[in-house]
Amino acid sequence: MASALPRPDPYADSKGWLKTKWAGFRKSLGKKKTKKAKQASQAPASKGENASAEYKGSYSVQGIAEKDLDTQHEYTPHAYELDTSPISSPSLPNIYADNIVTSSPSHSSLSNSLASSSSTTSEPLSSSSSSAPASSSSSNYIDETSSHPSSRASPTPSYAPRYTSWDEDHSQTPSTPDAHPRRHISRADRNSFQMYNSSASNIVHLNIDTPPLTRSSGSRQSSVADLVEERSWNKEFQDIVELPEGVVKHGKMEQLASEFVETATTYARIIISELGDRKKTLKPDSVLGGIAGGVKYIAKGIIFKFALDSIIHRSSTGAPLWMYGGDQQDDEAAMKAARKELTGLEAHWTTLLPSVHYPLMAIIDYKGFRVLAMCELPIGRDTIVYGSDDGGKTVHADNEDVNTLMKSVGKRLKLVGHLVGLPGTQKKEIYGPGDIEGHIGRDGRVYVVDFGRLMPPEDPHRSTSTRAVYYRHLRPEFIRMHWSESLCSDSFTGWDADPTAREAHISAIIRASDYLHNTVIPKFASELEEGTCIQEWKWQEDVTVTAVHDLLDTISSHRIHEAGINMRHLGSIRKHTTCETTRKILLSICVSRLAKNEVQMLMRDLMRNSETHTSSDTPFLEIVVAYLRCILDTEQENFWGSHLKEKLMARYPSVLSAEELGDCCLRKLVDMRLVIIHFMKITGIKLVKKALRNFLRHPENFLILFTDIKVMQPRVQHMHVVSSSSAMHMFMSAQEIASGADACSVMNRAAIVRLLRVADQKFRRTFDAVPYCPLIAYNWARVYVDRARFASSNEKALQFYQRSFDLFGRSTKNFNTPWTLKAWAAALKDKAKLKRAMGDDEEAARLEVEAAHKLTFPGVPHFLLEWGKDVDFFTKIGDDTASKLCSKHPD
Repeated sequence: MASALPRPDPYADSKGWLKTKWAGFRKSLGKKKTKKAKQASQAPASKGENASAEYKGSYSVQGIAEKDLDTQHEYTPHAYELDTSPISSPSLPNIYADNIVTSSPSHSSLSNSLASSSSTTSEPLSSSSSSAPASSSSSNYIDETSSHPSSRASPTPSYAPRYTSWDEDHSQTPSTPDAHPRRHISRADRNSFQMYNSSASNIVHLNIDTPPLTRSSGSRQSSVADLVEERSWNKEFQDIVELPEGVVKHGKMEQLASEFVETATTYARIIISELGDRKKTLKPDSVLGGIAGGVKYIAKGIIFKFALDSIIHRSSTGAPLWMYGGDQQDDEAAMKAARKELTGLEAHWTTLLPSVHYPLMAIIDYKGFRVLAMCELPIGRDTIVYGSDDGGKTVHADNEDVNTLMKSVGKRLKLVGHLVGLPGTQKKEIYGPGDIEGHIGRDGRVYVVDFGRLMPPEDPHRSTSTRAVYYRHLRPEFIRMHWSESLCSDSFTGWDADPTAREAHISAIIRASDYLHNTVIPKFASELEEGTCIQEWKWQEDVTVTAVHDLLDTISSHRIHEAGINMRHLGSIRKHTTCETTRKILLSICVSRLAKNEVQMLMRDLMRNSETHTSSDTPFLEIVVAYLRCILDTEQENFWGSHLKEKLMARYPSVLSAEELGDCCLRKLVDMRLVIIHFMKITGIKLVKKALRNFLRHPENFLILFTDIKVMQPRVQHMHVVSSSSAMHMFMSAQEIASGADACSVMNRAAIVRLLRVADQKFRRTFDAVPYCPLIAYNWARVYVDRARFASSNEKALQFYQRSFDLFGRSTKNFNTPWTLKAWAAALKDKAKLKRAMGDDEEAARLEVEAAHKLTFPGVPHFLLEWGKDVDFFTKIGDDTASKLCSKHPD
């Protein structure tokens, strides 16, 4: 078909005029703003500003009585907030501070490499992108265990947030809390619904009563209260969870989860971008205490926590002990620990106990920082009934029903129960880590929080740091799918207070770690080399982005995690491979992951620099450009030599052979296309299409420019409920259409096929996140069964049936459920009918017998009435099996 002729633009003449007028308007507007700012700086403070300052002064004490102020720990802003020397934090129980770690390696050589790269290139870069000195000052964190309970439990007076009307300057009546459409929340009510978390240290409230923010040069203004509205995410979430199964439930869940992730991402970007700005939309405030957390914020009903290392103890000489870094601050380890919070939550969730409730949670990575976002819960210090919220001083196991629930969860997760408590205190049996918390919320529901140490630690002797027990854990996939013995979450820590069982717990961890390294990893490496995609990959010049992504998916983090292996063991995987193609791919992934961590480190150092307090993305993009130039520059021998080899061996032991550690140039052992594209994938940085095409054609002669970067997006990791709810919504929508009278029409059949295809894709993403969840595997298998029924050919139908059988098998791997076995048997009967229609009566008979035997598992006989309608049912399963089933159900 001939291409369409270009259409004339009727507004072509007016566009130039509008552009000229808009430029003049902005110029005049800038002059007016400058004049007003000059007048405001010379004028005395207004009454409203003084009132606001006075109110904020009373707000900062968080409702604590004046007579109790000298007994409270004074809040000291984080090192990012103010350039003040830190106040030494009080000593904490040795339950956390029992080990000292080695110092983290210096990165001065990296800064020198970036500086040399910037000086040798044609495009000038800001000096801040090449060298950003790290701040030597540490942070003071309020310790919940050493402060008075009144700092949290004391009542606070009610207050009325001031709402500013859009037309306040037009002499209209300002809106009041009663007249405002938003719900008025008192200060006392707000505090009663704050989530208490022992791994937190500082919390931030949105200062609602701030001077209004100017929206434009006109008279229309809005306050922070207009921009931020409280929302009860948890109430909405729990109400949806309790709805009956159906399209409505999953549709609402998909919408709520997506809105939560979007809101959390938006405010996380604001919080991170304003980290070095003194005039913030959200200001720090010490309401919640804790030990292992970072600075906290609250906005729009969501708690935001920075994943930063914190000082938990000081020696008699004043030397600090950091929670994750030991004698030096290690923010990267704190970021890993924050990710364990989400991993533990999902593992706990997949035990499928309907009586246990969980918060919504997401993790946002942006500009080198990690923020954990979680909805507020109706719990507090007075609602805890399980675990410890004060570092082991008080251990709760107060409610028998909750104790039974947690024991059931522990057994399904293969976690052994053990005694928890400090010496001289009453010890109680806890399943999971000692600092996990079970609450009976003010709404009557059972909530569980603090999952950071849910999974047992890996043998710390395999790490250079003894503090690694707090963030280097075994994968839940390994424990549930590859290991048969129950393990202790508190092994190698002071939380394990049972002297008689402690050595047995440690021995079990050592055996599990040895099995992981000596059996699981070599087996996975062997299976990886047999992959058809890797064997068929050719390092051709003309390669597409899709082909690179397909190759990376064969060694994706999801596949490695599904095998029960942590990504930190990439070096061990490469050690057990011999195929040059596989080794090149693995080394390329290791280099890109190292580049991600070093770029994030440089971004954090830039934010620590008090002279570069800016919310602009430009300085951070310059860091990315400078580092990528180091990677792409063929003359950077020092970077690809000692610097990179040292960093790779420290992060991924055994990744390089003795020959590669010698004079071998690492740049020849990697594929730059894999390095850069994988770097983009794991950082959220995107290149413009034209630059990406040029790079793929000539990766060895490509100079990246600042204009080549399209966007730097936040990288969001959310709960699997987001993708699983969306998948179920698509699946049940297809079932609704299929159950209609005109389901066989061409239009409806095409719609069903499309919905099932989308559900299949979403379930694949969900399964990658939680491959050990039997419910996800079960529902995904049902999707394949329906895809087989609406397949366009018998061959595709047989393929879909086989995939469903594999997933049914995964679902029943740990324990058999009646609904799974019934659905599996029904799918086998459907395939038998198809085989009989195709003329394969022998295979059809075998499938029918297999379907009948699926009902002989314990817990399935109550389905006999439905299956008894089949006249040949008892003949297929045999007389002995039939008599056993009938004896259980004589009716």
